[in-house]
Amino acid sequence: MGAMLFSLRKDGFEVESIDFSQEAVKKCNDYAAREGLPVRVILADLRDFHIPKEKYVCIVCSYVLPFLKRSEAGTVINQIKAGLIKHGVVFVAVFTTEDPLYRRCKEIGLPEVEGNTFFSVKRQTYLCFFPKGELQKLFSDCEILSYIEGYSLDLSYDEPHYHGWASVVAKTEATKE
Repeated sequence: MGAMLFSLRKDGFEVESIDFSQEAVKKCNDYAAREGLPVRVILADLRDFHIPKEKYVCIVCSYVLPFLKRSEAGTVINQIKAGLIKHGVVFVAVFTTEDPLYRRCKEIGLPEVEGNTFFSVKRQTYLCFFPKGELQKLFSDCEILSYIEGYSLDLSYDEPHYHGWASVVAKTEATKE
């Protein structure tokens, strides 16, 4: 959740956040209380959360989909698009098959439960990787404002490591079905 959530709130946006981790929700609520920033933090699993139709101006889904099965990620993407108002903007970031962890999953023989999706018993989570260009195709019914693929060093936790990633910023079209 972190910095982006509070930056948006400080800029005057009404902010809702969803996280399945009680610890993350508590940290977010504690920080919001200390800073006097009213945010709505919902403890929920995104797979079970109903995103209301045409409610949001912007939805940010940053590195959430890589921990769902591929089919679940597709369902969430469709709900996100439906949850945006006309001309609403979405930012999504995922890991790609260029990520070293993708190769490691294949090498160590993790079960591939769906295309490019593995289940890690050690981490008790799915690990879903998107082929190059797939994220862009998933938003082909939107106006793509930015699409970037990259490979970069992650210093955010534990040991430094690299990720292959893709991100898209897209705007819903004028008419929605």
